[in-house]
Amino acid sequence: MSVSCGGLGYLFWPGFWGSLAGAALAWYFSAYFLPVFLAVTAAGFLLCKPAQDAFGVKDPQRFVLDEVFGMMVCLAGIPLEPGWFLAAFLVYRLFDVWKPWLIGRVDRMGHPSAIMWDDLAAAVPAVLIVQGALRLWS
Repeated sequence: MSVSCGGLGYLFWPGFWGSLAGAALAWYFSAYFLPVFLAVTAAGFLLCKPAQDAFGVKDPQRFVLDEVFGMMVCLAGIPLEPGWFLAAFLVYRLFDVWKPWLIGRVDRMGHPSAIMWDDLAAAVPAVLIVQGALRLWS
């Protein structure tokens, strides 16, 4: 249940729900963002291989800790304002689903930790875009 974030990985569009869980964690635990982020990151990387073995596939859809992690990367340093959270959410989901160029290559790596690394790769351009917009409009 931990890799599916309490069952969110079993819902329709699990990546959407995992990303939403990451946004909720970042919002509600903003005062403790770093320890929560580090716990999610450690759990995600430690559970990649066991999740692959349990589900029998390279990148199990039910594993949504990667989306929680990626979303939290996007929200680090973003003001606690719904508009900025929504912008980060939408841009991150675009890159996570689309997986252009380098993100797709990371996704196809053979190592179990690629489950997490591709979400970091999707978060990087999302962070650049949202942080750029934040600086432009703030």
